[in-house]
Amino acid sequence: MESCCLPILLYGLECMNIKAHQMKEINSWWNSVYRRIFGFNQWESVKEVIFYLGRLDVHHLVNMRRLLFLKRSEGCSNKVIQECIVRYKSQSCEFIEVQKQFNIDINWSAPKIKALTYVAFKNIVC
Repeated sequence: MESCCLPILLYGLECMNIKAHQMKEINSWWNSVYRRIFGFNQWESVKEVIFYLGRLDVHHLVNMRRLLFLKRSEGCSNKVIQECIVRYKSQSCEFIEVQKQFNIDINWSAPKIKALTYVAFKNIVC
């Protein structure tokens, strides 16, 4: 499921501005996979199962991918893309909120961004 379905589900989401209710719906689709595999009922939470398997929920996955996409885009040699990224970082309330929520600075290394995303998910679960 993770190698075939999850990439299709997440394809391009880091580039889109999706609403909170849309993110919840996509997250529920992915949670239903865990429910089906582990025999959970629809009303039971699978966050702990996801966490103890060393995985992230869709919300954290998308935001981590968004931050890493922006980090990679900064290194682009195209001046137009560089300027777009600079403006987005300075003016996007969504971007600033994600950084604050996960306590992450985009200038940090990719492994550190990934690790702090897992810490943010752990703080929700535990």
